[in-house]
Amino acid sequence: MRSKPFLKNLAKLAPLFSVIPLIFLLSACSSSTAPTYQKKDIPKAIREICKKDYNIDIRSRIVGSTLWVYLPIDGTVEVPKKKEKYTERFEIKSLDSNFQDSAFNIDYLINPVPEAEKPIEYKYTKEAIEKRSKVWAVIRRVLFSMDRNNFAEPKFICFITADIKYGFITKDLGYYLDLKKVSYELISMTEYQHRVVTENVDMPQVKGDVQGLSIDYKDFTMEEFIAAQIKSRTRLKFQKPEVDRKADMDKEVLKVTAATLKIYDYKNFRQVSLNNLRTGEKIILNEGAIWAKDSEQRF
Repeated sequence: MRSKPFLKNLAKLAPLFSVIPLIFLLSACSSSTAPTYQKKDIPKAIREICKKDYNIDIRSRIVGSTLWVYLPIDGTVEVPKKKEKYTERFEIKSLDSNFQDSAFNIDYLINPVPEAEKPIEYKYTKEAIEKRSKVWAVIRRVLFSMDRNNFAEPKFICFITADIKYGFITKDLGYYLDLKKVSYELISMTEYQHRVVTENVDMPQVKGDVQGLSIDYKDFTMEEFIAAQIKSRTRLKFQKPEVDRKADMDKEVLKVTAATLKIYDYKNFRQVSLNNLRTGEKIILNEGAIWAKDSEQRF
């Protein structure tokens, strides 16, 4: 049985796990290749190249406009020989974001705590990082070699790294146009990392699951993706942390929400509802009020 510190530290692993694959991604093969793959061939092509070039077994499928890739690894984390630390100023007790009835709803319970340095108890293994890097490179290689004349490109990429030894997954959900933008240096790598929604989820059912049978494969909507990114950016903002302990929580969450909507030029919503579970305060803003907010906020 795993200890509570193990589960608690899963959230701290996400930024570290996503950095190196993207460095490999941008330095990988050229993106300007002749059209090679039809939509129906993409999952098979990714599987075959991963196996042939890197001897990595993955599972892949397309559901609607979402490309899914499942990478099983027999143990992805280890105790670091040299302890690293992170600074804690806030405790995120609860954080959720969803889209219902044409409204984005963000609920949060974030408490300021005395600033302290805390040890990172676990880190990803070199093998796990390298495998993810190589699979990301293959995904890019195949998608950038698609025949775009006969079908619409995938809208989203959902990459699941499953720790089939300890029973948890790292889920990376990204927008395909963002992958293009970072590849052509239209956005920075740091900005791209903020746009990829990375989360670690305790999932005992993936133990021993090399086929990815325990995953609920679905097609994502733009609204679901934006809601997930608002949650992810808010978590990063307070985990890093990037704000002062005395900062106005509601204002900081609102900045994240408004900026995320503007990034994707998304206006098809009725309102945004911010629910501060610590103070009991609720803020409701319509589309016009959101778009009037400062769009130059950086994360």
